[in-house]
Amino acid sequence: MLQCDDALDSSNPVVSTDLNDDRAVESVCSGSEPLYFPSGERKLFGWLHARSDGPPASMGLVICKPFGFEAMSAHLSIRTFAESAADIGVPTLRFDYSGAGDSEDLPPAADQWDAWLQDILAAIDELRRRTGVHRICLLGFRLGATLATIVAARSPNVRALIAVAPIINGRRYLKELRTFERAAALSPHAAEAAQMPSREADLAGAGHMEVSGFFLNARTMSALQAVDLLAPLKPGKRAQRALAEIRAVSPTVANDRSLADDIARVAEVIRQGKIAAVLG
Repeated sequence: MLQCDDALDSSNPVVSTDLNDDRAVESVCSGSEPLYFPSGERKLFGWLHARSDGPPASMGLVICKPFGFEAMSAHLSIRTFAESAADIGVPTLRFDYSGAGDSEDLPPAADQWDAWLQDILAAIDELRRRTGVHRICLLGFRLGATLATIVAARSPNVRALIAVAPIINGRRYLKELRTFERAAALSPHAAEAAQMPSREADLAGAGHMEVSGFFLNARTMSALQAVDLLAPLKPGKRAQRALAEIRAVSPTVANDRSLADDIARVAEVIRQGKIAAVLG
């Protein structure tokens, strides 16, 4: 059986050309499984980390990477975290967003933000399908933490969220990226790079941003500008219907009054199952 040390030794005659590929070496060394899975019409690349022994897991972990250079910088740390989670019996899926890494590209003018949200939902479905877990924890870093926070509010399968240094305000994040872009423009090689725009930038037209070779188009930047995790949350439709049931028997308190009768009426509504019915 080929061992990790053998896979890393390129002089070993047992190692095939394919095993010299980074994916093959990582798979041998970590016991992880490379895979492709669908997100709408696109194919995403990911790594599944899961133990083959032990009792079936009830919760799985989906890791949502940061964007751009931050994702490159965090790659080894994220891989180590995924391996550690799998070692304690938590199957873990980490993946590349559409248009990043080894996942399928997006059209240059596509809504990256919406696609990345869909990618996380697809990763949740894939982890549940492959491992049989019923509950999902999302672990997000930086922009990935922001995306994970939004998905956690939408998906009933997400039961836990870990947000590491999330982007709280999209406008401030774009300002930070522009500052980084201007600093990079001071590089001696900046003039040469400016004369060779990327294919994405060339096709997307005006209003895009490219930072350290990573591309955000105008639609994505517009979506980011609307992100503010500290803004007051608007209740969903089900919560609004539940509140309407309560307000039907307990009006908003305008003046001081005893709430004993209100509490009794609300309790009766709950006993009748009306709140459970509207919440589904």
